Amino acid sequence: MELEPQPQAAMEREMFNMKMRIHEYEERLKQVNLHGATGETLQRENEELKTRMLDLERSDVAQRDQIDSLTMICMKTRTAIESLQNANIELKQRYDEAEKRRKDAESKLTEMTKELTKYREMAQNLETITIE
Repeated sequence: MELEPQPQAAMEREMFNMKMRIHEYEERLKQVNLHGATGETLQRENEELKTRMLDLERSDVAQRDQIDSLTMICMKTRTAIESLQNANIELKQRYDEAEKRRKDAESKLTEMTKELTKYREMAQNLETITIE
């Protein structure tokens, strides 16, 4: 019983495709065996990779927490710096006002000293006139 040409060609294609899949699987198996890995070895390595991945995730969480903490410290530091700058500005204004009052007082003292000197001279002149 001979098959018709079309079904036989389809069957041959199917056989060829199956042989190609078998060949691919054999090549994959060779690659795995070349590295000395068996299914058990691959599973163990997979578990090790999962463990390392979990460790990395824990480390990542810890680092994110540390970053959040440092960010908070930076924000508090920035606030403290702004407060100090505002206090510095206020102190500078107070100093400038005090310096102005000091200069005004110094000027007034100079005027009063001049007047005092003038009155002393007048008093000396009066004494001289009275004594004579």
